[in-house]
Amino acid sequence: MQSTIFDNIPRLDTGPPRHAEAEFPYLNRSARIEAQKVRGLLEAWFSRYPPEARTDLRQRLRAKGDTGFRSAFFELFLHELLLRLGCHAEIHPRLPTTSRQPDFKIQSRNGNLAYLEAKVVTGESKEETAARARVNVVYDVLDKIASPNFFLGVDLRHSPRTPPRAKDIRSFLEEHLTTTDPNEVEQAFDAQGFHGLPRWIYEHDGGAFEFYPVPKRAESRGTETTRPLGIFTETAWSSARQSIRAGVVTKSRRYGRLNLQYVIAINALEPGIDREDAIQALFGSEQWNLDRTTLEFQGVTRALDGAWTSLKGPRYTRTSAVLLVQRLTPWSVPRAGICLYHNPWAEQPYESELNRLPYASVREGQVEWHDGAPLTEILDLPLDWPEDEATP
Repeated sequence: MQSTIFDNIPRLDTGPPRHAEAEFPYLNRSARIEAQKVRGLLEAWFSRYPPEARTDLRQRLRAKGDTGFRSAFFELFLHELLLRLGCHAEIHPRLPTTSRQPDFKIQSRNGNLAYLEAKVVTGESKEETAARARVNVVYDVLDKIASPNFFLGVDLRHSPRTPPRAKDIRSFLEEHLTTTDPNEVEQAFDAQGFHGLPRWIYEHDGGAFEFYPVPKRAESRGTETTRPLGIFTETAWSSARQSIRAGVVTKSRRYGRLNLQYVIAINALEPGIDREDAIQALFGSEQWNLDRTTLEFQGVTRALDGAWTSLKGPRYTRTSAVLLVQRLTPWSVPRAGICLYHNPWAEQPYESELNRLPYASVREGQVEWHDGAPLTEILDLPLDWPEDEATP
């Protein structure tokens, strides 16, 4: 059995990750001080993980791609969180009614028992994740192009069905870069801003990239010491509420009737998630009511389309609560948002150590917010961790 997650290897690269690089390989190879701190934290958590479950967790942390890593990291985080709250966490306990196994069975100091199931949601479908991976390959190609006189900007108009060949993109851009006068582009940029820059459209298999050169100032030209890709934009629609709701529904159905309290932990990785997203995901979307005749505003109510609401009444009452964690990554542990949302219709309401965290409950139809201990206090990490004080 391996006793550590990461390899004992020389590390020299202090640069940022490549666009198409998965999280574990970068953490494993990076010589940045911040990466060293992240590795140290994860190794400390791993040393407290039950020995009989470490081999499986290690394999998933090191699996190809980000899906397995993110899931395993979230479980490692939850185990450490439970330990810090004074709980004992049994890994993958057996159930009497199904061969499926929840992630944890929690025993609190007061003897309270509960099951905890973990789920990571990204707001992306498998197809969207694959499309983003193809686009990231293009961005990595751009960072390797020789461009002594320009930074490169790119707008993604349509994602390609297959990755373009690196040499084709390189040839396309190098031809434009070598035949474009930086002085003329600089004059146009000074006069009209980004609107004055030339645009070069590259198309491949249903995809379209719009490139444009951003001129370096004269004193900085002729050098290739920085990555040429400077600006890139993509159009995306947020689906945070839908992904949280879907995650809760999926896990609420997974085990059937349980004899203990049941908590679902969700790590929502999509940017911009806030309390309102969680409330709408669990209790229903906000809807504005208008008088059909006068169109006068009649107030705001909730549609019965949340994970816990339906036209027939409350549902998934076997779920006691949802522990929502926002944007938790190995780099953002003390800054991740966290809140326990109690199910007001739960057959077995949750009533133990997780209530030391910030939590939300419903009283007389209104959501009440309760302060709790932040992750900085529970995990004993400063808010700006893992930033190095010596890093400018």
